Order: sequence, then structure tokens, then C-alpha cells
Amino acid sequence: MAPRQLWIPAFAGMTIVEECEVGCGMSKDRKGFVYILASKPHGTLYVGVTSDLSRRVGEHRRGDVEGFTKEHGVKRLVYFEAHDGIIDAIAREKQLKRWKRLWKIRLIEEANPMWRDLTDQIPP
Repeated sequence: MAPRQLWIPAFAGMTIVEECEVGCGMSKDRKGFVYILASKPHGTLYVGVTSDLSRRVGEHRRGDVEGFTKEHGVKRLVYFEAHDGIIDAIAREKQLKRWKRLWKIRLIEEANPMWRDLTDQIPP
């Protein structure tokens, strides 16, 4: 089967095209979350996307996720956004990953000035 193209509305007037095999599970109606983890206040940051924020944060905390977050001890959920669709969440994650570190810090501090762990605020 040929891949279908998913047109993802991006920010700043750009459009991102992603390819997805038919039946890949990326339903545009599936809820999505963009999240930022930190090692400590003003520490190492990680931007991610998921359809199940509680599960994914738990994986990071337990060290189930090999790679950057495990190597750098990035476990504190300091920021998250809920999106109506996973496609929108992916587009937002890509935008945030292109941002300068200072911009990410400002975003976190506008919503969470004390850099509290927000795990207890994850919606059901």
C-alpha cells in the first residue's frame, strides 16, 4: 500500500507534510499532548509528544525510555499542552523543538514559574 500524505497545519505560515502508511494509527481525531520535561529548574529540557501523557511520563520516570531523557535524568514534567488531535500536537512539538532554549524557559515560566512537577495535573 502506498503511503498517504498528511498535511499538518504548522505555525508561522508553514505547512509540514508527513507520510504515513495507511492504518498507521495516526488518527487526526486522537487526542495529543506536547510536554516538556526538565532535569531540575533551568536544567536540561526535553520536548516530546504523546497520545497518553500519564503513561509516557511514567515511562520517562522509570527509565523505560532509552536515550536522552534517561542519560540526562530528565524526569520532571514542567509544562504540557493538550491538543484535540495528535496531528496538531506533532506540529506543535516540531515548532517547540525549533525554538531557542530561552523561549522554552519563558513558556514554562509563564505557566509554571516555580518549575513544579505537574504530574498531578495530568488530565484523565
